Amino acid sequence: FRRTKAEPAIAAELPDRIDELDLCSMTPEQIGLYQAVLDDLVVATSDTDGPKKKGAVLAAITALKQICNHPAAYQADDEPLDGRSGKLSRLNEIVDQVFAANERILIFTHFATWGETLAGYLSDRTGMKIHCYHGGLARGARDRLVDEFQKSSGPGAMVLSLKAGGTGLNLTAANH
Repeated sequence: FRRTKAEPAIAAELPDRIDELDLCSMTPEQIGLYQAVLDDLVVATSDTDGPKKKGAVLAAITALKQICNHPAAYQADDEPLDGRSGKLSRLNEIVDQVFAANERILIFTHFATWGETLAGYLSDRTGMKIHCYHGGLARGARDRLVDEFQKSSGPGAMVLSLKAGGTGLNLTAANH
């Protein structure tokens, strides 16, 4: 049986959730890509109606979300990731603070491919193996990642795609 946070007995066991909003400035590269997508959208929707217009708007929303994460999330390239995204710079600060406190963190993303890239980047940056939990992994592999994360001690992180990690997954070893 699935237990949910909505159940009073479960909710009483959980600490209060604390949400903090952080505003992250975009880099010039991000701003340029963002504006290019908007310019293309204006052209693509100026003389189109119906499904084509709707499809162009939805594609642009996805592209804009990717650009806000990192230019490499929008257009994969072989360039280094550092210095190209305000959001990645802030994530690095957060991960450094969490690891310095000897704690663990979960990092969620909408995009599994970006999650894989981010996990590799953070592994290289921190010197610790950081995995990405996503729907493309076999069930056994996902179970192993969860088990390993839950049983590990000391600082650590896991990147999760929202689709795969958003429901029915308990990762109590992380407090961030």
